Amino acid sequence: MNEILDKLDRENIKLASITKRILAYFVDTFLISFVCAFGLYDKLSDFGDLPSLVVSVQQYSLNCLILFFCYHLIFGFLYGASLGQMLCK
Repeated sequence: MNEILDKLDRENIKLASITKRILAYFVDTFLISFVCAFGLYDKLSDFGDLPSLVVSVQQYSLNCLILFFCYHLIFGFLYGASLGQMLCK
């Protein structure tokens, strides 16, 4: 652990506070949820009853999880941080 802290100190890098990390997580989650809700809007707007709504959301939930995973994978690979992390720096 000291080795990691020494490297960070030598490169003059500071770790983000817990508050900023939580805020970045919420920003990322909000963005992905907004995209998923936008994709589900047509199904949500004309649902007839609650069971059909639940089935529609369950069928789309795997897509949202895959989107969440790909979002973090792509932004982590290309930019080294997600949009929430970039905004909170």
